[in-house]
Amino acid sequence: MQNLAASAQRRWSNQTVAREVDRDRARWVWGLFAALLLASAPFAAYMLEQNECLRLSYEASALRQHRELLVEQERRLRMQRAARQSLDEIEAWAVRRHGLVHPSPEQVIVVHRPPPGADAGGAPR
Repeated sequence: MQNLAASAQRRWSNQTVAREVDRDRARWVWGLFAALLLASAPFAAYMLEQNECLRLSYEASALRQHRELLVEQERRLRMQRAARQSLDEIEAWAVRRHGLVHPSPEQVIVVHRPPPGADAGGAPR
């Protein structure tokens, strides 16, 4: 009997509380989120453009540096080619590498070129 009297006094039960969704508040929160997103879109676009500009600036700087290296390398190669095309350098290389000696005056034969228009040997061409 005592149980019956205790249950009559207690008018509550241990159940989870189901919270009702407030649709007006949810709509307001989503509207605020959309407004913030729209307000920050120009800033995001600006930041993307700045990032691209900075990347292109670094790329241009790297290309300029590479061009300077190539110009310096070309200058060195031109100097090296000029040194190797020098007759003194060629003569020194021929003496050193192939044992070239200067001919004696008896070994020198001078061949004269015929004047232009003159028949060289009489053979038809």
